[in-house]
Amino acid sequence: MPSFEDLKISPVKNGRYTTTCPNCSHLRKAEHKKVHCLTVNNEVGNRWYNCSHCNAFSGNLDIMERFDEVYKKARMPKVRPLLFSKDVQDWLDLKQISAATALKLGCYEIKTDIEGKTHAIAYPYYWRKTLRNVMFRKPVASKGDASGPREWQINKEAGTESIFWGLDELDLESKNEVIITEGQTDRMTWYEVGYSNVLSLPMGGIAPNSRNNDKKLEFLNKEFMDLTKDVARFILAVDNDEVGKHTEAILANALGPERCFRVVYPYKYKDTNEVWAGDVGKDLEPRRKKGVEELYQSAKPYPIAGIIRLRDVSAEVRILAEDGLKKGFVTGIKTWDDHLSLREKLMVVVTGIPKMGKSTFWRDYSVKQCRNNDDMKWAMYTPESRPMRREYLKLMENYAGMGSNPKWKNSMSMEQYKAAERWVDERYILIAPENKNFYNFNKKDTKPKTLDNLFDYFKTLKRNEGIFGFSIDAWNKIDHQRPSGISETDFISRELDRVLEFCDVHSLCGVIIAHPAKQEKIAGNNYEIPTMYDIKGSSAWNEKADIGISIHRYKNVNQNENIKGAKPLWRKNTFAPTICSVLAVRFDELAKEGEFETFMDWRKGDRFYEDKRPWMVEQEQSGKSESKADMEHDEAVLGGLSQKPDLFTQDEPQTFDDAPF
Repeated sequence: MPSFEDLKISPVKNGRYTTTCPNCSHLRKAEHKKVHCLTVNNEVGNRWYNCSHCNAFSGNLDIMERFDEVYKKARMPKVRPLLFSKDVQDWLDLKQISAATALKLGCYEIKTDIEGKTHAIAYPYYWRKTLRNVMFRKPVASKGDASGPREWQINKEAGTESIFWGLDELDLESKNEVIITEGQTDRMTWYEVGYSNVLSLPMGGIAPNSRNNDKKLEFLNKEFMDLTKDVARFILAVDNDEVGKHTEAILANALGPERCFRVVYPYKYKDTNEVWAGDVGKDLEPRRKKGVEELYQSAKPYPIAGIIRLRDVSAEVRILAEDGLKKGFVTGIKTWDDHLSLREKLMVVVTGIPKMGKSTFWRDYSVKQCRNNDDMKWAMYTPESRPMRREYLKLMENYAGMGSNPKWKNSMSMEQYKAAERWVDERYILIAPENKNFYNFNKKDTKPKTLDNLFDYFKTLKRNEGIFGFSIDAWNKIDHQRPSGISETDFISRELDRVLEFCDVHSLCGVIIAHPAKQEKIAGNNYEIPTMYDIKGSSAWNEKADIGISIHRYKNVNQNENIKGAKPLWRKNTFAPTICSVLAVRFDELAKEGEFETFMDWRKGDRFYEDKRPWMVEQEQSGKSESKADMEHDEAVLGGLSQKPDLFTQDEPQTFDDAPF
C-alpha cells in the first residue's frame, strides 16, 4: 500500500489540509508554483488526495491499489490541456457544451488512431477520490453527421467498477436532491445551466429486453444506497423513449418511488440536451436555459401503486356516468361558516347512524371548501364507496350541481362534464390499497389497509402533491392491529393520539368518519341523535376529537301532531331536514357547539341548501311528496330522454350560474 511520502506529497500532516501538487505545481508559471492546489485528507481508513488544478492527481491510499490497472489504462494526461482538438470541440459545439464545463467535470481526450488525427472524449468515474472507470466517446466527424458517436469503457479485467458518473461531486448537505440522467451529455447540460447535483448512468439506459440486468445494475450498490439514503428527492431525467421509460421504472423501484420525480419533456424532445441545444435534423428549436429550467419545474411525483388519479380511470368513470347510478337516500349540508371552519393540524370526527348521510355530508362540505380555496387538495380513503370510481363521479356531480345520468333532464352537458372532471382531478386523490395493488412503504406490514400504511400514503401526498387534508371513511375499514393484552378502549385512545400527532407533524387536517354503537328507537321509529360518546369502542372519541360532529335525520313525522286528541299518524318525511350537530369543540375560534338544519336537493347533484327548496315546498303544499326514486322514474320513463339530448352529444353549452357560491 503506497504512502503520501511515496507519492512525494509534502508535508504530511494529520487531518485535512492543503499543499502543493507534486504532479503539476512544478510545471506551472512561477507565480503559481507555490499555490496550494492539492487537498489532502489524512484520516485512518480514509486517506485521500485531490488536485483542483490538474485533475489528474487524485486517489485514496486505502483502496487505490485495487484500481492500479484502471489508472494505467485510463491514458490520462499528466496535465490536461485547456483546449480540445477540433473534432472533440466540434462535437461539444454541436451539443452546445462549453469546454470549461467539460474540463470542470474532469473530461479529457485521447487519440484513437496511430496518426493522431482523431480523438475521443473521456469521462473519468471517480468515487472516494479514486478512479474506478473511464468511458470513452468518439465524437461525430462533423456537425449534422447522424451516424452518432462510438462508446466504450475500460474492460472489466482491469478491475473497473460500474458506478454513476459524478459521485464525488455530489453535495448533499447544501441541497438534498439529485438529478439522474441517462447520458453524460445530459449531465453536462444540467451542469452548464447551473445544476451541480447531477449523476449520469454508467453506460446509458437499460432496454426492456436486456439480459444480465443484475450486472448492469451494479451501480445501484450498497455504497451508493448508503450515500443517498437520506436524499429527499430524485429527479429522473432519463430519455423520453421506450428504453428511458424502462430505465426510469428500474431506478424508481430501487430508490423508492415515494421520493422519485420524473420530468415532462416538451412535445417531440427526447432528452435534456435536445431541450438545451435543439436538433436541426428533427427541426427542434433550442430552448436554452429557460427550457431546461422549465424541465426542472415540470418534475411530477412518480406514480405509486395504490394511489389512483381520476385521469387514470377517466374512461371507467365515463362508462359509469353513462350507465347511471342506483342512488340511495343521502344527506349533507350547504355551508358551515357560522358553526365550523377548518385548518391544518386538526382532527375532525364525524358520526351518525348508518344511512343518515355522513359520507355525503363530508363529500359536499369538502367540495364547498375547495371551491372557496383554490389551492386546497384532499386525499380520500373511501372503501365503503364501491366501486372506487363512483366517488369521483359523485364529487363531479357535487361540483356541477347536476346529475350525470343522461336519462335525467338536469344532467351535465359534455362541456360541463369535462370542466367538472378537470376540477375534481386537480383537487382529489383517492387512496385504494388492495392486497394485489398497494405500495408497502415500511416493508413490514403485509396488510395494505393498516393505519401505518395509510399514514405513509398521506405523508407522501403531502410532500409530493401538497394536500391540505385527508379523510378516512370509515374507521372500521382499517386493518387495526390491536396487540393482545390491551383493551379496545385503550387501543382506540392510543390510535387517535397517533392520528393527532400525525396531523400535527405533517400539517394535515384529518377527518375520520366513525359509526356509533346500536341506537335505541324512539317514537315513530325514529332514533335519538348519537353523541360522540356513542361511537363504538371508546369514550376517547369525544376526548380526542378537535371537532366532533353528528349527522342525523328524523325520517318519520307525526302528521296529526297539530290535531288535538288525535292518535299519532307516523309517515315517512321525504323532505326531512338534515340536522348537523356540532358536539365537541376544542378550538372555539374554529367552531361553536350547536345544531342547524340543511336541505339536500337531489335535482342539483345532491347539493345542500340552508332553506327548503321551492319545488319541495310546492310539492308539500300540493300533497305530493316526490322521492329521489320517483324523480329518477319520471325522468327516465315519462319524457326525460325526449326532452333532452344525450349527455355526450349536446352542442349547447350550459353554465353553473345557479351555483350557490
